[in-house]
Amino acid sequence: GNDNSKEAAPTKDTNTQLQKKLTKGQSHTLNLCIMGDKGTGKSSLFNMLQRKRFEESYSHTTQNQSAQIAWEFRLSNVEVSVKVREVVHPRIKKRTSELKTKDSGQEQQVSVITPEVDAIIFMIDPRKKYTLEYVERELEYLTHEPEILLVSNFTDACDGAQNVQITKSTIKKFIQESKFALKHCEASMSDRF
Repeated sequence: GNDNSKEAAPTKDTNTQLQKKLTKGQSHTLNLCIMGDKGTGKSSLFNMLQRKRFEESYSHTTQNQSAQIAWEFRLSNVEVSVKVREVVHPRIKKRTSELKTKDSGQEQQVSVITPEVDAIIFMIDPRKKYTLEYVERELEYLTHEPEILLVSNFTDACDGAQNVQITKSTIKKFIQESKFALKHCEASMSDRF
């Protein structure tokens, strides 16, 4: 439901901050994370950003990946790079204990999404409701307000509308009820749309 008592946290305008840096001739590194449940196209987007070929066959990614990508910013000679991470495991378990015994201590889940992350792309599959539920769960762990984009992948496979579980109106409502300033777009990694 919509909780009117929750207060929207202040947002930073990364676009304005970036424009100021670029006009001053400063280089900039954008820290970007790609997240999503299994089979949503994280690796495909990760590879596309590196100008790699699309892989038709699916293979499960077992660990977080990262890459540094030079971004061509044609309106300036300023160097912009994107540090992109594909996050397969958004939280790591840490054992905390005061006495170092085998069975003592508690496990604590620590988010790998730190305040240094400027933006997050959440990949969702409109044919699988649990992929939006994943986003909802992960938003609860954020301790800061990065720019957030929801990407509905597989638009090429959703033409029939019979297999769609996450409609545009569902996403619109999700965005309206979120305390974060979410943005949304549709895509297809296979045809680079």
